[in-house]
Amino acid sequence: MTRKKRTQFFWVLVTLGFFLLFVMVLFEKLVLAKETEAAGRTFTKPGMRIKIPLSIQKSLAITAVPAKMGVWHKMLNLPGTIIPVPGDVHDLFSPVIGIALSSHIPTVGQRVRKGRVLAVIRQTLTSPELLGDNLKALSFEEGKVAAFEALEKNKTSLQLRKEQLKRSQALYQAGVIALKDLELKEAEEKDALSAYQAAQYQVYLYKHFSLRKKNNLTYRDFSIVSPISGVVEKADLTPGELVNPTKILFVLVNLSRVWVKVHVYENEIGRVHKGDLAFIRSLSYPGKEFKGRVEIIAPALNPKNRTLPVFIQLYNPGWVLKSQMLASVNVWDSGGKGILIPSSCVLKRHGKTYLFIKKRDEFYRQRAVIQKASGGVVRVTEGIKPGDDVVARGIYILESQYEHEKQSHHEP
Repeated sequence: MTRKKRTQFFWVLVTLGFFLLFVMVLFEKLVLAKETEAAGRTFTKPGMRIKIPLSIQKSLAITAVPAKMGVWHKMLNLPGTIIPVPGDVHDLFSPVIGIALSSHIPTVGQRVRKGRVLAVIRQTLTSPELLGDNLKALSFEEGKVAAFEALEKNKTSLQLRKEQLKRSQALYQAGVIALKDLELKEAEEKDALSAYQAAQYQVYLYKHFSLRKKNNLTYRDFSIVSPISGVVEKADLTPGELVNPTKILFVLVNLSRVWVKVHVYENEIGRVHKGDLAFIRSLSYPGKEFKGRVEIIAPALNPKNRTLPVFIQLYNPGWVLKSQMLASVNVWDSGGKGILIPSSCVLKRHGKTYLFIKKRDEFYRQRAVIQKASGGVVRVTEGIKPGDDVVARGIYILESQYEHEKQSHHEP
């Protein structure tokens, strides 16, 4: 047999196969129609009931599932930005005016352990011929006392600012004060916290210094010690540089946990609650998913874009998430209890939603009101009750039969 004849023979077989398949499908439909007609159907008002024997249901693979009460969840997708937790960010200063000595000053991005000496600042005191040792010692002790007094003062101020902010939040919620007044109290509380942390560090530095003498001059060396284990986000210091207490030398961040900041639009605020579960994906790690929970919901909207800042806290194994990374966030909030069914049960026609309910070998179509949930599940608020068997597979076969009978019986 030549190649051309083999090709023709192949296509003849393919055509014959499709023809036989068509005949078999047509024959099955004719048999089904006769069996259904023989079994008979009953119709009731209001709504038609379609009666299909169990054997025919199995051949058509029509299956139903019971409607159950359960906790339903909704998903809210939001873009976000990775930021450090505010309490895990530390600004380090020099307690005195002095010279930075040559040492192993860490660079930006380097991880450091708690207690590591980041730099040494040398303060040169006045020569003994001009200033007595007792006066020098007294001057240092006075500075130390002043540092402890400043710590207590800033601690009291921080407590006061926190109480004022709490009252202002309540007044804003009640509509007594304006947003700008609340933002002012928030700024004051933030400034008080920064001042308290700076005072804490000043006291710490006064506890870690050493006295040295050279060429009849007295030096005091202050060690800038890392208060946490973290990563260096900023390092603004070079050996030999003259520094003063107002300059930030290092910024350290602990990234073992981070926040994701998202902005929720005003019409979706009610869908977000503290403690809601969230799943985070970073553009830098598309195949990896992180789990967190809503930690803080801001008390006021941003008036420029009418959004509410929300902060989601998550643990960061290996510190792979970095500050200012972009992220995609799915927030799952519990909508309470309700009647839940698979989304495959839902039939939509002309803007309306229907379900097919099974009663043994009978089926009827029921209008329903649903709310979309998560994981292929929907919540039914009207139309069925718990325990009803709802058709999950074969709804389009039933719909076709329903429309056929509706036309033949001229049901309005």
